[in-house]
This record gives sequence, structure tokens and C-alpha cells, in this order.
Amino acid sequence: MDTPESNGTVLFSGINDRLTNTQIQEALFIACSSFGPVLRVSSNRKTLRGKAFVTFLHLSDAIACASRLHDAPFLSTSLSARVI
Repeated sequence: MDTPESNGTVLFSGINDRLTNTQIQEALFIACSSFGPVLRVSSNRKTLRGKAFVTFLHLSDAIACASRLHDAPFLSTSLSARVI
């Protein structure tokens, strides 16, 4: 019996904290959706300063995204990305 692949979440840090939650979420959705289906983009400027989470349907998509976007330029900063 095949087991379904688990979801994967990427933690992004180094995000410009002057951006609004909407700007962060929209930009990350656009940047990440090319790697696979995105289930959720979470950010909160007050509690997660400079950080955001993107949850993918498939773990393999999260791994590919983190690998490609780590140290990539993103809205005037350089992102740090890792799968958690």
C-alpha cells in the first residue's frame, strides 16, 4: 500500500519587515507556486518579524523551493529558506 507524501513547509527569514503582510504573502505565493501547489502562506509582522511560512501539498516541492530560493534576492533583501 502506498503512503501519501506528507506536506512540506518552508520557513523564510530575512524578509524586509517594512512590507505589509499582504505584500509578503502575495509575493511569496507568486515566487513559490511555480514549485508546486501551495496550501498556505503565513506571515505576521508583529509576531514573526522578517519570517514567513509557506506550506506545500508535497514535501518534494518544498525541498525544491527551499533549495532554489535560499539566498535569492526577494523584495530588496536576501532570503534564507529551509524546510521545517
